[in-house]
Amino acid sequence: MSFATRRLGTLPDALAPDGSEVRVLCSTSRGSLAHFTLPLQAVSKAMTHRSVEEVWYFVSG
Repeated sequence: MSFATRRLGTLPDALAPDGSEVRVLCSTSRGSLAHFTLPLQAVSKAMTHRSVEEVWYFVSG
């Protein structure tokens, strides 16, 4: 399996509904890995998806 990789960019690739900045790190046909930055004082809530599974890893905060 091969996939492209990227360095963490200064500009986000997208904004999530909770206001998180999304930076895609790598992806395959079956999934992807992204870095999310939540603004100061903001709160994100976990939710369930019908067809997507997520794993969250917190670096700080």
